[in-house]
Amino acid sequence: VMCAMINFRAGDHYVSDPQKWETAHIMEHMSLGANKKYPKSKQLTAEIEKNGAYTNAQTALADMIYTMECADFEWQRVLDLMCVGISQPLFLEEEFKSEYGNVHEEMLYRGNNHGWHLSIEMEKLFGLNVRTFQDRLALMPNVTVEDVRDHYVRTHYAENMRFVIAG
Repeated sequence: VMCAMINFRAGDHYVSDPQKWETAHIMEHMSLGANKKYPKSKQLTAEIEKNGAYTNAQTALADMIYTMECADFEWQRVLDLMCVGISQPLFLEEEFKSEYGNVHEEMLYRGNNHGWHLSIEMEKLFGLNVRTFQDRLALMPNVTVEDVRDHYVRTHYAENMRFVIAG
C-alpha cells in the first residue's frame, strides 16, 4: 500500500478576513472536485476510486492536508489524479452550495459533541486562536465561492506545499 500526503499552509489562520473563518474548511470540502479535466466532481472521484484507492482532505488551524491511500501498482495514477484535482480546481457555484450545506451539517454535529468542545477549550488554554462551532456557524453566511477561489490562489502554490509519500 502506498500513502501520500500533500500539505499546504492554508488552514483557518490563513483566511484573509476573520469574519469568513470557514473559508478554508469549505474549500477543503470542495477540494478534489470539479476541475479542468473532470468537469463534475463525481467523475474525478470515480476515476480515483475505481481500484479501491482512497483520498481525503482535512483542515486545521495552520494546514490543509490532502491524503491518499492505494495499492502500490497504481500510486502514480492516483497521485496524478489527486494533483489534477488540487492544481486545476473550478470551484463551481453548485458545488459550493452543496459543500456549504455539508460543512454546516458537520458543524452542527460537532457542536453537539462534548469531545470536540473539550478539544477547543484545550486549544484555547494553549493560546491558540480557535472559535467555537457556534461562532463558526454564525460566520458561515459571510463566505462566498469567490472567497474560496481567493483563498486557493493565496495558499495553493508550489513554495507553500509539503509532500510526503511512503509505502
